[in-house]
Amino acid sequence: MAINDELKKAFGPLWDIYNDENVREIIVDSCDDIYYEKNGEIINFEPGLKDTNEIKQMIFSFLKIAGKDITPEIKQLHFSFDKNTHITAVLPPLSFNGPAFNLMKMSSQKITWDDLIKWKAITQEGRDLIQEMIENNKNILIGGGVAGGKTTLANLCVNTINEKYRIVTMERVANLFFERKRLVRLEAPNHEKNEMVDLIKAASHMRADYLILNEIEGPEAMNFIELLRDGLSGMAVIRASNIFDCLKRLEIKAMSSNIIENVEEVRFAISEAFHYVLFQERLSDGRRVISGIGEVKYHSGTLTCEIIYKFK
Repeated sequence: MAINDELKKAFGPLWDIYNDENVREIIVDSCDDIYYEKNGEIINFEPGLKDTNEIKQMIFSFLKIAGKDITPEIKQLHFSFDKNTHITAVLPPLSFNGPAFNLMKMSSQKITWDDLIKWKAITQEGRDLIQEMIENNKNILIGGGVAGGKTTLANLCVNTINEKYRIVTMERVANLFFERKRLVRLEAPNHEKNEMVDLIKAASHMRADYLILNEIEGPEAMNFIELLRDGLSGMAVIRASNIFDCLKRLEIKAMSSNIIENVEEVRFAISEAFHYVLFQERLSDGRRVISGIGEVKYHSGTLTCEIIYKFK
């Protein structure tokens, strides 16, 4: 059976939604609470599904297509069945109301800086600033909220790196999308946060010109910071509510590693590791914009961002 036939059968009544290229996310909270994002708008899927068993069978079908083992002890799942689709699923007893999942679709279309300017997601000034940073091998922290577009921005930044450089990526779940050579991608085997430290250790021995960490979620933050302090170039993605929160979140994650226990030393290490912060956010009308660019500053134990670009 062809892969599309398998997928169509697995998705069942949700197939038309998934197959719509304008749909970016599908969320199934229960059999009668299903919605999706299309062109920035949240739309309810009114027909719903039969029962919770249909949701469970969908999840197991996705796992089978992805070539993942199905074992009774599995309660939380993070996986992709192709390079453009990522699924997070939970099963009882972890999920009180029954099985649930959300599906994110990465666009296979190669987005360019010109596209972002055309969509009014950034100005020419902002584009020039970012490209200059990348050309000068500056280390960049990319932040954003859930579904804010930070992964898309990371993809674009990485694809801007000079093709002569060897890139090594470290991902808990592989959801970056690149079209280039001289690229090695590392993925946590069980998609667990505590495996990221091992990925960073492996990457440190791989003669990378550029390291990409997607996304910072735990104590691996300090290991990555130390690599950048050693002179390696890199980018990292972190979830945050605003451009200043990016550094605060990074500080908290780095402190959890216990490599450095003094908060002032952690802040100084961050200022040495990262030069700039880019923040991508989703506006109330559904548009995603690069709302701010900041230069990392450290003075007398204080870590902050000096805003050098702001979206108008």
